[in-house]
Amino acid sequence: MIDCVGAEHAAALAPALKANGHIVCIQNRLTEWPDPPFTRCISIHEVALGALHQYGDDADWRDLTTAGQRILTCLAEQTLRPEGCVIRDFRDLPTFLNDLQHRQFSGKALVRVTPVEEA
Repeated sequence: MIDCVGAEHAAALAPALKANGHIVCIQNRLTEWPDPPFTRCISIHEVALGALHQYGDDADWRDLTTAGQRILTCLAEQTLRPEGCVIRDFRDLPTFLNDLQHRQFSGKALVRVTPVEEA
């Protein structure tokens, strides 16, 4: 599972993992291991966005740019399809944020801040 919310949220999701499951934390990290030793044998991974700038070497950057190129190729070949955009007007922002918080839609949330000119 991939958690983009935070460590507390990731910890709450951890019980849903099966044996040998993986949890990837993007916002913060789990401060405590969610299981006793030698039980489900789960793996915890952190994504430290920007860590490569301080700790990476040339091989790390080459691996990252190669992976990025593969993703872009898959997008161009349409073997990987991104989620669609969900666009709402700025005046609907409070409702939109509530819907986003409660996962009422799937897709990239975008807010239109300037009115669309009518044809």
